[in-house]
Amino acid sequence: MKIFNTYIIPRLSYERAEGLGELISNHIAKPSFIGIDSVRLLSTAKFVDKLQRAFNLTFTTGIPSKRFFTQFDFYTRPSVMNRTKLSDNVTLLIYHSTASNDEARSHKMRLDSRAFLELHGLNQYHANGEQVELNAKTLEMLNFIFQNKKQAKLLNFDFAFDYREQAQICYDYALEKAPFIAEIPNTRPSHQRFKTCLYIQKAQIKDGYQAPLTPLIQNIKLYNKQEKNKLETPLTRLEFCFLVS
Repeated sequence: MKIFNTYIIPRLSYERAEGLGELISNHIAKPSFIGIDSVRLLSTAKFVDKLQRAFNLTFTTGIPSKRFFTQFDFYTRPSVMNRTKLSDNVTLLIYHSTASNDEARSHKMRLDSRAFLELHGLNQYHANGEQVELNAKTLEMLNFIFQNKKQAKLLNFDFAFDYREQAQICYDYALEKAPFIAEIPNTRPSHQRFKTCLYIQKAQIKDGYQAPLTPLIQNIKLYNKQEKNKLETPLTRLEFCFLVS
């Protein structure tokens, strides 16, 4: 919860923080572990350069698969993605896309003046089931990013509710842990990855964008973390992508 309390809460409006607290406390079954696993921000290209110099980052560049973006993100697919590892578990991603281009146009700036920045793997586990502590480089980078509010705008974050139990990855299990999901209209539960992962999101897609489930939640994901990360003990993750505004 340190990342949530230190970096996320200060970026939320009072109403949104209150609504999120109510949801977590009263409408989702108490997990064995809880924490922020990913954050997504819209940043300036100048800030990306500043970040790269400050941490002496070396990126590998590749073309992401279409599946990654239609399932995990609500932004249109970029043509190129830069990535680097901060540790065995934490990955930094930086990319441009149609959405970042649109943001640049709205400010009458060069198209490459805006970029998306993502950190993934912030809430992970060792094979024996113990939580992985973030290394000094990752913590320093989090401080660096979140101290620059004007140059790196937080868009959304993945909040993980981890249950130390073996479970069938299905819609009924998601409802067992968060019954309010049944009240969200026009949802589309769908299995991916050989039925080891269930996505709950809006059925409609317009202009490349996935409509959010609610004003607070972009989408929900349920998956077998033991299988995904080859853990020795059972662990099932219910993950909410929460919107900042």
